[in-house]
Amino acid sequence: MKPTSRIDQPKTPKNTQGAALVMGLLILLVMTLIGTTSMEGSILEGRMASNSRDLNAAFQASEAAMQDAEEYTAGTLKATDFSSSQDGLYSYEDLAVGSTIWTSIDWDGSGTTKSVDTTIAGVASSASYILERRPQIVYEDNINNNDLYGSPDTRGAHIIRITTRGIGASENSSVFLQTTYGIEPNKF
Repeated sequence: MKPTSRIDQPKTPKNTQGAALVMGLLILLVMTLIGTTSMEGSILEGRMASNSRDLNAAFQASEAAMQDAEEYTAGTLKATDFSSSQDGLYSYEDLAVGSTIWTSIDWDGSGTTKSVDTTIAGVASSASYILERRPQIVYEDNINNNDLYGSPDTRGAHIIRITTRGIGASENSSVFLQTTYGIEPNKF
């Protein structure tokens, strides 16, 4: 074996010294950016899943309030209840033309809504609803227009608009549902 001397070793060009260090740092920077971006994506997906769960809980609470309101309307509600200024009952005679009471009332205040007794797991507060008595509609039964079997029947219905509000796991998420309920005059 022949001893090597300094003369036999190849010289490194001066302009390439440290190039490996620079390339290594650039690769490290790119890997850091990729890792940070994927972490941000995972965090965002977690937030979206949480918000979806929150909104679903609010929707379920609002649905429970709708069922409670429909049972109350079909059961014990009378036309005179709207004149006694009970909580959550509003009549069109007391409202301005074209007003939407459900957008202007304080849903968190006492005395403006009816609360639901049904407990929904995972919600911040119980759902509530209001009932608005709308003008009665009258329509004629067109089946007997030719008076073959007696006179045409005139019917009507009292219209109740039900608006419910459900709150999710946080107070920041709420769901409003609205339906119109018709009651025959002899049952109201």
